[in-house]
Amino acid sequence: MSDAAAFTIGVEEEYQIINPHTRELAGKSSKLVDANQHNGHSQDLLYELHRCQVEIATGVCQTLDDVRQELLQARRSAMVAAQEHGLAIAAAGTHPFSRWQNQKVTPKDRYRSLDTVLQQLVREMVIFGSMSMWALPIAKQRLRW
Repeated sequence: MSDAAAFTIGVEEEYQIINPHTRELAGKSSKLVDANQHNGHSQDLLYELHRCQVEIATGVCQTLDDVRQELLQARRSAMVAAQEHGLAIAAAGTHPFSRWQNQKVTPKDRYRSLDTVLQQLVREMVIFGSMSMWALPIAKQRLRW
C-alpha cells in the first residue's frame, strides 16, 4: 500500500477479572475502573457486558508499533488496578469453571437494554475476546459484506 499514513488500526481486548485465591470470576469491574481513573488512566480501562470483565482499547493508530505501545500501557494499567483490589486479570476466551449463572450484567444503560431484549442469551454469553478494526483508504481494497 503506497499511502501508509491513511491506513489505520484499532484494537480492543476483553479480560476476565479473577479472584487469585479461588480462581473464580469476580464481578468487580467497577472497582477496577474506579481505581484506574483514580490513577489517572481514565481511558485505559472500560466496562463490558458483565461485571466480571473489563475492556481495554487503543485509539486510532497509524502503525503496529503505536498499537503495541498503547496495548502495553493499557494492560499495565489494568493489572495495577486489579492488584490494588487483590484481584488479577486473565485473557482467555471463556472461564473454565465459573458458572455463567453467577455472573451479573454490568448496570449501565447499554447493557441493561441488551439484557432486557436478549435476556438469557446475554446472561449466558460470558465470553472474552479481542477485536481489531482496520481502515483501508482505497475502496477496492476494502472488504464488502
